[in-house]
Amino acid sequence: MDAKNQQDRAKMVEEAVSRMCRLGMMPQVITKFRKQGTVLKSETVGILYDLNDEEKKAVADWEEKSGGIVYAAILSNMVFGRCLALLYVSAEEEEWELDREDLDGGVHLRMWRTWMHRIVQNWEVSELHLQTVAW
Repeated sequence: MDAKNQQDRAKMVEEAVSRMCRLGMMPQVITKFRKQGTVLKSETVGILYDLNDEEKKAVADWEEKSGGIVYAAILSNMVFGRCLALLYVSAEEEEWELDREDLDGGVHLRMWRTWMHRIVQNWEVSELHLQTVAW
């Protein structure tokens, strides 16, 4: 990775950390992401797990394809199959301000309610879908 790409990635990591703070994630989770690049997943709000190998591959594939970085994941069991939602920072810095506005306008930290762009991997269909969702 050349110096420009390292600087860009470092800026994306700091943007991701800022979003994690806005979402009220635990300091240990943020530190683990910042220092080790570890992405954790939740199945319900508040309980975090390591990604399994299949999920790590999905994150790596998406990051390589998009140039963005994933900072958290949410595994949901839907009626149509298991879906892994990826919370991410886009490689397009001009999108960040709108994302921040979405976070600031929609976040109620005590209830973890927010509007968020996320990529959803449906394990049953093997496709990625971009969704704007509230939870």
